[in-house]
Amino acid sequence: MKKKIIQMLGGFLALMILFTLLSRAADSAGIPRVTTTTIQSLSIVHKVTAQGKVEENREQAVTTEANQRVKAIYVNEGQQVEEGELLFEIDMEELREQILNMEQEIEKQKLQTQDSLSSKAVEAERKALEQQRASSDYADAQSQGDRAVERARQELEEAKKALEEYKKPSSEKQAAELKRKVKEKKEAWDAAKKELQALEKELEDAIAEEKAKAASESQAEAAGSTETGETETKETAVPTAGQIENELKSRYQAVLDAAKEKTDAAEKEMQDAEEALKEYQNGAAQRKEQRESEKGQLEQAVRDKQAAYEDAQASRESSLRSAGNAVAGASVADAQDSTARLGEIELEQKELALSKLQKLEKAQGKIMAPIRGVITKIALTTGDRTPDGTAILLADLSSGCKFVAQVPKEQEKYIARKDAATLIGGDDKKIEGLEIASVQMNEENQEQLDVTVNLPADTLSMGQAATLEVSRKAGSSRSCVPLETLHYDSQQAYVLVAEESQTVLGTEMTARRVDVTVLDKNEKYAAIQEGDLTPEQKLVQSSDRSVEPGGRIRLEEE
Repeated sequence: MKKKIIQMLGGFLALMILFTLLSRAADSAGIPRVTTTTIQSLSIVHKVTAQGKVEENREQAVTTEANQRVKAIYVNEGQQVEEGELLFEIDMEELREQILNMEQEIEKQKLQTQDSLSSKAVEAERKALEQQRASSDYADAQSQGDRAVERARQELEEAKKALEEYKKPSSEKQAAELKRKVKEKKEAWDAAKKELQALEKELEDAIAEEKAKAASESQAEAAGSTETGETETKETAVPTAGQIENELKSRYQAVLDAAKEKTDAAEKEMQDAEEALKEYQNGAAQRKEQRESEKGQLEQAVRDKQAAYEDAQASRESSLRSAGNAVAGASVADAQDSTARLGEIELEQKELALSKLQKLEKAQGKIMAPIRGVITKIALTTGDRTPDGTAILLADLSSGCKFVAQVPKEQEKYIARKDAATLIGGDDKKIEGLEIASVQMNEENQEQLDVTVNLPADTLSMGQAATLEVSRKAGSSRSCVPLETLHYDSQQAYVLVAEESQTVLGTEMTARRVDVTVLDKNEKYAAIQEGDLTPEQKLVQSSDRSVEPGGRIRLEEE
């Protein structure tokens, strides 16, 4: 029994070992097998290739007069011709008819041009006469207008002056003058009365004074005689009051009479002045009404003259404006009339066309090859009319050929004028030692460049296809990798580096992602920024199945 258990245990262990081996073999079979490489020090070489064909280096157009009937064509496209060889021929009968028609048209054109020049001269003379007349009319209008305005102004001034003169001796001034005289006479009368009263008062005062003096003297004498008891007889007795008054009145009488006369005269003058004022005031209403009427007439005359003056000014301005407009209208230059000049130009063109037809007639309507070349295009058909342009196109054999190809615009940085170039013909014949003649934008496709190479003689024939090769070496780089090692994720370039990693199953080889910066590349290699990779790192270059970053791998050499 124990032996049987041991056998069973041994069988179980063997089965487990078998399963483990089978499991590891199955797991190993599922791991991608890869080949690796390392960074290299290389120079990136850019190679531009393009298909193109050989074209003529220079073409020359053969033309003739348009609208000529083609009698015969003696060449075919692709045919090589020599200089002076007959190309085609024009129908002479129709050509002579065209020459006759052209001569008649030239004669008519000459007559029309002469008529136009004559008409232009007559119009210029009429224009000058019209300007002279307009200037004269303007001067007359200005002179007449000035005279009319001046006459109206003088009449207005005279009316204003008459009104002012009428206003000067106004009734108000006369009344004031009379009142002033009444006041003046009254003041003179009052002054005379005061003077008379003063004289009378002076007389009264003198009489009273003399009387008082006489009384005093009488009293003195009476007192003296009482004391002595004697009565003395004096030679002169004291005058009495009556005597004193009479004596003084007789003394003042002449002055008083003169003052009285003056007072009476002043009173009379005052009464005369008052009478004159009263008489003036009684007729004032009638005079005022008459003066108001006269004043109104003079004011109306001023208004009429003012209106006449303004009308004269307006009439002058209107006349001058009309005359000025006439002058301006006469001075305006006529519209540009190029009829005569256009006729002369047309005449020159017809004469030139006639000379060309006559030259073609002199050549008997035969058109010859101007150079040695190859016919590349014929724009003629026998019996039809010649075109207004190129009739036959010739490739100039004496100027050589050129190769033209198109390359994508993004390759512009790899190709330039004077770069070395190689052409490979259809028979794999290589032509080396050439250089790029020009690199220009293609007129029809802005995304393409036209690359031109000038060809030496006797190399490739016109129209032959060939392949262009141009190589340009960039700077050397110590970090170059094959393009197969590069991967891209959202515009970010990276490589997979094979390295050992510790897992639960032990040490295993995995693919680690390393981001890199691509500086330059061609169709085989890419230059990586130095420092992104080290020379010891092994880069996954190829595998028998897809490899994911971080996935297990097996090296091919194991």
